[in-house]
Amino acid sequence: MWDEDPRAFGERFSLSLAEALRYRCTAEHLHEKCKGGADEERNIVAACDFCNRTRHLAKRPKDAASFAKYVQSRMKRGKWHPVRLERQRAPLR
Repeated sequence: MWDEDPRAFGERFSLSLAEALRYRCTAEHLHEKCKGGADEERNIVAACDFCNRTRHLAKRPKDAASFAKYVQSRMKRGKWHPVRLERQRAPLR
């Protein structure tokens, strides 16, 4: 993810500006604000723009823990972000 310069991020991973924008670092509320979630440290995590939007576009969005497991499962299979990014990311712990 990037939080200051999408062009540098894009250059590092050979992405167009449009592709790099999906990896912008956003604040994701674990418990949604519209459902009473607070702007507190324990309720906010970093998420790329793509993950943040994808989670909330579903008709029945997964809760934060379920969505994290879903993303990790897809990443382990190389099915989340483009391969050129997957090869350069840090391994999951």
